[in-house]
Amino acid sequence: MKPATLALLLMLLGPAAASAQIEWRVSVKFLLDAGGSRPATGNLNTNAEVQSQIDLGNAALAATGRGYQLRLVEIVDLAGASAFSNMSCAAGDRDALDLIAHLQPSVYAWRSDAINVYVTHASCAGICSFPSNVSETIVLGQAANSTSLLHEIGHYMDLCHTQGCPCGACDGGGGVCDVTPGDDGMPDTLPDLGCWDQDDIAQNAFGVNYAAATTGQQDQVDDVFFNIMSYHSIRDRLTESQMDRMTDLSNGSRSHVATGTTYFVDPIGVPGFEFGTSLFPFRDVDDALAAAGPGDIVLLRGGVYAEPASAVTGAAMLRSSRGNATLR
Repeated sequence: MKPATLALLLMLLGPAAASAQIEWRVSVKFLLDAGGSRPATGNLNTNAEVQSQIDLGNAALAATGRGYQLRLVEIVDLAGASAFSNMSCAAGDRDALDLIAHLQPSVYAWRSDAINVYVTHASCAGICSFPSNVSETIVLGQAANSTSLLHEIGHYMDLCHTQGCPCGACDGGGGVCDVTPGDDGMPDTLPDLGCWDQDDIAQNAFGVNYAAATTGQQDQVDDVFFNIMSYHSIRDRLTESQMDRMTDLSNGSRSHVATGTTYFVDPIGVPGFEFGTSLFPFRDVDDALAAAGPGDIVLLRGGVYAEPASAVTGAAMLRSSRGNATLR
């Protein structure tokens, strides 16, 4: 049982003050070639480079203060699967690997309790299915960006690119994704394109260049330009809405890779529709704590809760997001 005083201290210090409570397990497999070798070139061929992907992903997650982190459970040199060692980051190749890995889990080191990542020799970046697709596999290639792992895990947890769900890079061909931003479904990300800079984002959203924007407007631009789900070169952050969606998926169809559950609480939640999700949160802290157990998180949105701090007890960790949460 965690004392209420500790919960209040965490909220006073801010959500990032506490260490992670919930981990997403990650299993990485190198697809060895017929000679039994890992890729010899590129950005992802050593254990240290895998660990760097984990570390950079965790830095971005830690900055959200939500209590989530990646845990690398293993790195496997996968022999006997050389037919896939040069596979591309195309959907068809990914789906073929995913199917056979499910059929032969011992051969392909498939884990039912982790995010399965396969590293190929091909010079591509990466690909992952959305939860609506039967495929669960992440494929990373030798052109992977330093944060490609968390980017693909974002897709695994149902996040689109900041430039919109159907859009990738601007390819110069004059297509819709070269000129018109799509919709990523997130209310707190500005419209974006993969070939835009900060001035382009600011001009489209606010009608001014980045330097002339207000501090608040610049923060909004930065949240997109440096977003993990963007196609820009530096990626180090996720927004509140993106974390809400990832959390809901971690609680739901992707719960098998997570070590715990997050229960949302909002004092202005909808009476009669209190399920602890981001869209239908509990209204009372006590209700969330009653549903939660050890290793879980109760996430309070900003507001005043008519519950005395001295009466709030439970096994879960209290955190806050989207503003200050006050118990009284």
